[in-house]
Amino acid sequence: MFTYFKSAFKNAKPQLLITLIYALIAFAVIAVVYLLANFQLAKYAQTIAIYSQFGQKPPVDAYLKVIAVLLIAAVVSLFVLVQIFIGITNVMKRAMSHEKVKFTDLFIAFKKGNYLKSVLIGLVSIAMIIVLSLLTSLLYKLFSPVSEMIMNSVQSSYADSTHLIGIAITTQSIIIIVVLLIKAIITWLLLIPIFNFMTSFVESTNDKVKTHLANGFKAMKNGQKTFFKFFIGILLLNLIIILFKTPVGYLISFNTQSLSQSVAENIIRVYTVMTIILFVVIHAIILMGIVQYYLKRGQKITKDKVKTADKDKKVVTEPKNTKVEN
Repeated sequence: MFTYFKSAFKNAKPQLLITLIYALIAFAVIAVVYLLANFQLAKYAQTIAIYSQFGQKPPVDAYLKVIAVLLIAAVVSLFVLVQIFIGITNVMKRAMSHEKVKFTDLFIAFKKGNYLKSVLIGLVSIAMIIVLSLLTSLLYKLFSPVSEMIMNSVQSSYADSTHLIGIAITTQSIIIIVVLLIKAIITWLLLIPIFNFMTSFVESTNDKVKTHLANGFKAMKNGQKTFFKFFIGILLLNLIIILFKTPVGYLISFNTQSLSQSVAENIIRVYTVMTIILFVVIHAIILMGIVQYYLKRGQKITKDKVKTADKDKKVVTEPKNTKVEN
């Protein structure tokens, strides 16, 4: 389940540190843009919610501002952020292929002849992300009444119990974990082909866009019978984040209620920072695993192959233009 993740790190080891530094810089740029857009969107959405709460009709410009933020976010994503993600994929791919990694490798998609292709790949990727958003929204709508029914049943069954709070928190945590796991399955089934598009693109920029799109799905259904185990590995890594955010988060919130406000705030700050670090690290591991799985075309990696890769890890070569096999 974790063979491709281990292989990715072993192959990239000679340049792993510089690869992660470049990737983190690029991730930071994406995160800043996302947070700014999310902040503006939340602010305007809150304005609409306040008007609705008091039974008043929100002003038209409030809706226009929300639409404007969404449009700007979509344009920036299509023409800038997708290209940065492609750059991250390129840096990881080069490190795993024992090619010299440079900071300028982050900007491969902005080069002449590559940019238009990257935009087309971005269009398909954004369309798939929109589908993902709709599916996750539907998931929450379906599970919301079920969750409410279960919680009401628990509260009525254990109303006289001294352990009601603990039972309620445990039940709610289990429900959230189940929902988030289902969400993770949907999310990664759509994100894996997107990252495969990008890996195919950086592996052979001369190929047509439709070739990269086809390769993205072929890499998942490759006849090697390895994808299921690899996918379970991704879900298990994702489960670490889920467990840290849900049960651990509840425990910290519950146990800090009896502490002084300053101590509680410091503990929550530390927990928040740890959550962010864990989120970044786990997703970097998953992305490297996805890139490695694509490069191997899902072929089984034996211990001998991993050892051979480990022996050759010190060899760093100049880039080669490799053609993707269809």
